[in-house]
Amino acid sequence: MFDIKDFKGKPFQWNGNGNPGYDCVSLVVAVLERLHGYVIDYPERGSHNISLPRLPEIMKNHLERYLLPVSTDLYEVGDVFLYQIYKEPCHMGIYVGQQKILTALENKGVTTFSIYDETWLKRLTKVFRWQ
Repeated sequence: MFDIKDFKGKPFQWNGNGNPGYDCVSLVVAVLERLHGYVIDYPERGSHNISLPRLPEIMKNHLERYLLPVSTDLYEVGDVFLYQIYKEPCHMGIYVGQQKILTALENKGVTTFSIYDETWLKRLTKVFRWQ
């Protein structure tokens, strides 16, 4: 069962696994695992069901293999939002309902922001949904 309280407020930690914190990719992976009940692996964790790279700019290609693009504003809990900060997509968050994105930021740790937040909305490149 997914409860945002299990994640929100944790510190930012590169390659984190939740103990004590997360980065944006490990947070999205942890939430997807909790929502769907399976293990998603990336290189640092070995190989189980699905292998995803650690960096959002590389993960975009893998997301397109496993997830369907969402082109509507009718988002569902678990939709993955990919953001472009530099030339390539390099940040991600996950929709948790009530028009909120859960993400991990270096300066704030695990936090939420509105899907309509202008800072992030202008950087949104794609939204994906698990098939």
